[in-house]
Amino acid sequence: MIDLGKEIHLSLNPPIFIEIPNSDYATLLSGFGGAVLGALIGAVVSLHLAKKANDLQLKRDADERILQEKASALRAMLKLQEIANGLYTTSKYIADAKETANRLGALPSALFQFVKPAVGLSRPIPTFDSSDFAPFINAKRADVVDRANMLSLRYDANSTTFKEYSAAHVELQKLMSSFMDPNPENEHTQIAIPEHLIGEYKVRSLHLSDMLAQLDKFLAVDLPEAASLCEDISAIAKEYFNDSSFFTLHAHTISNARGTAENADK
Repeated sequence: MIDLGKEIHLSLNPPIFIEIPNSDYATLLSGFGGAVLGALIGAVVSLHLAKKANDLQLKRDADERILQEKASALRAMLKLQEIANGLYTTSKYIADAKETANRLGALPSALFQFVKPAVGLSRPIPTFDSSDFAPFINAKRADVVDRANMLSLRYDANSTTFKEYSAAHVELQKLMSSFMDPNPENEHTQIAIPEHLIGEYKVRSLHLSDMLAQLDKFLAVDLPEAASLCEDISAIAKEYFNDSSFFTLHAHTISNARGTAENADK
């Protein structure tokens, strides 16, 4: 049976057929494939450039971190150098006095007469901040951090003791200034102590001798420790930064002077 409506629709709207030659069809496929390939290459290039930019940023961040760590290490090392120098200065000051006392045949109990009050002791004590030790903590060397903090505390105690010693020495000098008779020829200062001041003089001089002996005992431990720590922390920094030219600490020692001075205690 003929569908009259369908026939009328087809007659009014005949189908249109477009014939594409094989060559044009190949061109169409080639153009489409080229677009896809171009887009793919563009994506690969973009990814490569993005990765390169990311790697460059990571390198910059790493370089900045190393610079910050080097700055932290230098801060810690310079503070340690200041502590080592301070310990050396005080220890050498006492060792020189011991050598003079020994040369003049003075008794150990009279050493305070040769260790004069020191001036210029108002400088602040170097203290370490946690950021100073970042590279040494990252290097898993917390032991040097502990040693440095301990040395700083002991240096503070030594400096306080020497300040107190100097102040007490000045007070004794003021008390005895009216009875002193300097003798430049033999480096001695003779004191004619009045009888009513003999007891006070003995108490004050004993106090000075005790402080001096305690300070000298501590310095005999702290100065070699400072020298050892300077050497250790320098080696750790060079290894951690893989830089043999990195800053090196040099601590002074007075083993020879101290060895000579010890004779004054015998």
